Amino acid sequence: MSSHSPALKYPVVLIHGFCDRPKYTGVWKAAKRTLRRRGIDVLVPTLSATASISQRTEELVRKIKAKYPQGTRLHLIGHSMGGLNARDIASTTKEHGLRILSVTTIGTPHRGYRPLDKIISGRTGRVFKKLTPCMPLLFPYIRQNGEV
Repeated sequence: MSSHSPALKYPVVLIHGFCDRPKYTGVWKAAKRTLRRRGIDVLVPTLSATASISQRTEELVRKIKAKYPQGTRLHLIGHSMGGLNARDIASTTKEHGLRILSVTTIGTPHRGYRPLDKIISGRTGRVFKKLTPCMPLLFPYIRQNGEV
C-alpha cells in the first residue's frame, strides 16, 4: 500500500488468538499503527484468552456493537483462533446484525489441528493437563467441531 493510497471506507477489527493478551504482547500493535496512519478506523478488542469459540464470538460481537452503530460495515482480520471467531461472526451476520465486508485470517486452523488432537487424546495429553495451566482450557476447543 503506497503512502498515497486512499483510506478504507469502513473500519477494521483485529482479532487476537487463543491465550493472547494484545494489551501486553502487542500482537496487533504494528498493524494498528499502520492502519491508523492511513486513516483507517481500527478496533483491537481484548477477548477472553481461553474461552470457547462461541463465547469469544459473543464477547466480540458485544464489543463491536459497543463501538459501532447497528449496520456498520466492517472488515475482520483474525489471527489463529481469532480467525475462527471472524469466520463465526461472518457466518452469522444476520443473527448478530453486523455487516461484514471481508474476513482475512492469518495462521488460522480452519481444519483443526490434528497433531494436537493426537497429543491430547494420549498419555502426553494427560501429562500436559497436569503440568500446563493453559492446556486443560484448550481441550474443549479441539472437540468443538473438530477445530481449535
